[in-house]
Amino acid sequence: MKTVASSIKNESQDVKKLKAAIAVTATYINQWTEHEVNALSIKDKMPYIWPIGNNGFIIGHYRILNNHGEWQVRTFDNTLVHSFTEKLSAVFYVFCETTKRYKISSSLITNDSAVGRLRNDITHYQASIKRAKVNKQYDSVDIWVARLQEAMLQLRTANSELQKSLNTAKYIKYWE
Repeated sequence: MKTVASSIKNESQDVKKLKAAIAVTATYINQWTEHEVNALSIKDKMPYIWPIGNNGFIIGHYRILNNHGEWQVRTFDNTLVHSFTEKLSAVFYVFCETTKRYKISSSLITNDSAVGRLRNDITHYQASIKRAKVNKQYDSVDIWVARLQEAMLQLRTANSELQKSLNTAKYIKYWE
């Protein structure tokens, strides 16, 4: 049985021009939509939340992007503002920044950074304990266990402080 040659193997110049025109039009529509959402957000004094698929959100003049479990707040020119461990921290930070509630936004950064640092410390201490047990350095195991317990206590405190900041941010009337 003989196969038939494909009729769409070589695209004509007209098809290439049409695809290029569609791409330019799609880019223009996306930029226009973002511009109009920003204009509405400024007019209503409340930032609109625009989802970007599964990757994150656009809130006002900021983008919140998920980067391997870390939530990065970026401006429209793609400069990194801050990386958060919690999505809610990032969202409320952007709300507080756009509505000029800088004290709450700085407490969100401080508390979220403390939680992230302590989580990294706990991971490091757990790995150090395993490594010390394998090497049969039991005096080092005792030191790492003590540091791990202290970090866990500090993490509990940092989580409660972060939760207090999030609750404060949650009950603000942003539209006023």
